[in-house]
Formats: sequence, structure tokens, C-alpha cells
Amino acid sequence: MRILLLIAVLLAGCGRIVKKEAEAEFRSALGRTGITVYPAVVRELGPAVKTSWDNESAAEIAEWLNGNGFGAARVSEQNPDIAVKPGMNQAKMFRTGLRSFGDWLRTHPPETEYACVAEYLMMRNGKAGGIHVYCADRAGTPVFGSLSNSHWPEFKEVNPASVRDAARVAVGSLSRHLDEKKPSHWWSR
Repeated sequence: MRILLLIAVLLAGCGRIVKKEAEAEFRSALGRTGITVYPAVVRELGPAVKTSWDNESAAEIAEWLNGNGFGAARVSEQNPDIAVKPGMNQAKMFRTGLRSFGDWLRTHPPETEYACVAEYLMMRNGKAGGIHVYCADRAGTPVFGSLSNSHWPEFKEVNPASVRDAARVAVGSLSRHLDEKKPSHWWSR
């Protein structure tokens, strides 16, 4: 119970990144808007952090968005440069990553109204330690974000031991937050 309370305290600041009005506008546009999905950012954490990008994840997320009527999602081949200093505070990494994705979009705007990218924090043992999904509008304003780790149902269900598994968790997180129509910043209520 103490661990869950600590996580709730750490996440309390995450919701302020996504303004309620921006998220409401995004949600109301779902199903009748375009979404560019970028290759997932894969961070292999260790003494030296290695960053790569996964195009298959972008295709899986776009397929889910299209298949569930959330908009006309298209995959980009462009690798987003999301600047995050890896550390032990996942909530801080999430906030920094979402802001950085918005900053990157300001100089690399998509052709669609919205953009989406997943970020996977892969541990030294090859398993995922955390999974983030970031969405922003064309101008770089954050409109949605989700953070998953071993405390969340979509993560527990998959127990991600590979990048492919991490993509399943990202889709599960989108499903949980978008299908249930919960605000992405539910922890800040």
C-alpha cells in the first residue's frame, strides 16, 4: 500500500502537463481527425543508455487507432528526438518526455492535426520497466499521455519481456484510457 501511495504522490504532477481543455478537444476530435504515429523510442537503460526507434510499434499503434475508429492514423518514418535523462523517477521522465515530444513537434510538425509516439524503458535484463505514450497536437501542445509500469493492469497482463511486448502494453494503455474515456491525467483529480 505504501508503494501505491508513493506512486500516487510522484504522479500527482503529471496531469498538469496536459491541460483539461486540450485533452477534451483531442477526445472530441477522435474518430474524425488525422494522427501521425512515430516510431517508438526504445531506451535501453544501463551504464550507458542506448536509444533506438521501432517502426513496427508505430504500425501496431496506428493499426489499433484505425481499427477502433479513433481517427485516420498514419505511420511516419521520421524518428522523433525526445530528450530525456534516464533516472529512477519514472514520473519525471514521463513529464520531460511529453514536453520534449511537444518541443520536437514544434520544429517538425506533422501533416495531421495530432501526433503520437510510444517510449519504452528497457532494463538491462531485456524486460520493459516502463512504457509511456505521448500525444500532442500539430503545434506541440500535449493533449494526452499515459504511463505504465508493473503497477498497471495492461502491464501486468503482458509482463513485457521484449519490444514487441512493450508495444502490446502501449496499445493496452491506449485502450484503457481512450476506450473508457478517462482523462489521461486521472491521477490529478
